[in-house]
Amino acid sequence: MGLVQYAGIGWALVLMASCSKPSHWNVAHQHTGTHQFNSSKIVYSTKDPVNGIDLEILSTKNHMHMYASVHTHPILPSKKDRNKVLVTVQSQGKKLADLSYRHEGGHRILLSETLKDFIVNALHSH
Repeated sequence: MGLVQYAGIGWALVLMASCSKPSHWNVAHQHTGTHQFNSSKIVYSTKDPVNGIDLEILSTKNHMHMYASVHTHPILPSKKDRNKVLVTVQSQGKKLADLSYRHEGGHRILLSETLKDFIVNALHSH
């Protein structure tokens, strides 16, 4: 799935968030004066600040990254690689597991391309 398609998903999420009752989706745009350095961020803030997981989509001119963040207990690393963690995502009866990059401290994970595509497709089909 190309970056343009991701941008379309992002705007669809913005429209959904703005047209419905209060939402946990928040949108922020960073305009730098140089188009190539501008970015947009869509964040789904969890309803449960203790056990919940936030989802963040960060989009720039050439890239889109998706992060999962926890607030309290750090996510333990893989035994084989301290910078990786096995993440499992389930949506609409489908389940996908893949290794993703674990940031230092264990509270933030950069989701793999495979998981990012899975989540975007799941959001798009809702």
